[in-house]
Amino acid sequence: MNRNKAPGEDSITADILQRAYDLLPKSTKAMYNGCMRMACFPKIWKSANLIPLVKSGKDTCEDMTKYRPISLLNTAAKVLEKVLISMIMHHVYSNNLMNNNQYGFTPQTSMADAVMALKDCVQRSIDDGQYVALISIDVKGAFNAAW
Repeated sequence: MNRNKAPGEDSITADILQRAYDLLPKSTKAMYNGCMRMACFPKIWKSANLIPLVKSGKDTCEDMTKYRPISLLNTAAKVLEKVLISMIMHHVYSNNLMNNNQYGFTPQTSMADAVMALKDCVQRSIDDGQYVALISIDVKGAFNAAW
């Protein structure tokens, strides 16, 4: 964990959690293994301190679009989240469940990889004498109304 990150509402930093693990490794592992075994994400770890920050270059005002929310999560929750993500990704990759066209949230891939794949697809189509049409939609605030 990044030791420079701010802690959540329990005020336990990554440094404190690391020291607890160093002193009580079996207990710390038992806590996380218990969460995994019981399929439980402790309720107390689900809350966060929400801090609205003014976006750079914006003046402070009543317009909510000029703010960027930062959620300060408890460090123990971040560790459990990393364990869960690691287990899910191991399952997905070891069982070849990831689509080859998935670029977002995929290790060692970026937006540039997606753009290059699109370029290659368009180039192959043009080389084969086919027509190519591309529609790009950017829906501002689309997820703000999604329930």
